[in-house]
Amino acid sequence: MKNHLLLGALFLAASMTAFGQVTTVTTQATASVNIYVDLTLTNTTGLFFGDVFPNANTAGKVTVGTDGTVSPTTVTLGTAHTGYAATYALTGKKSSSFSLTLPSSTQLAAGGLSVDTWTAKVDNGAVQTGDGQQATQTVDPSGHSTIYLGGTLHVPAAQAEGNYSAPYNVTVAYN
Repeated sequence: MKNHLLLGALFLAASMTAFGQVTTVTTQATASVNIYVDLTLTNTTGLFFGDVFPNANTAGKVTVGTDGTVSPTTVTLGTAHTGYAATYALTGKKSSSFSLTLPSSTQLAAGGLSVDTWTAKVDNGAVQTGDGQQATQTVDPSGHSTIYLGGTLHVPAAQAEGNYSAPYNVTVAYN
């Protein structure tokens, strides 16, 4: 009887080990990451409308295009200092998509001397227009792009003589 009990216990222990045995499985995976350079935007030239002589009786304006063309309306432009578009140096991930947000209207002086109708162009891309508007652009395949910024200066009639300036913001961010 002892042998039967011992034999039964061994059989039970062997069967539990055979059927309840845990198998260990190992698998391998890969950890990875994509590292991109930060977008950087550096203003290299500010937007300049040139020497402007306002009309004594009628408000006027000066528009500077992204290509640097200066177009006066009801004002006279001087020849000593001609206007030009602002330029920005942009660096980022090659051929990546980014958003460019243009400034809103900017006041240079109380009484109406202001800049709006902003336009921007990235390298040879399409011209983007709109105050405070955001549009998708693409970094050049080299990772370096130039942004050209123009706008329209509104000049009140008989604007007082002076040198006027005001800050504005241009924002870029990866999409």
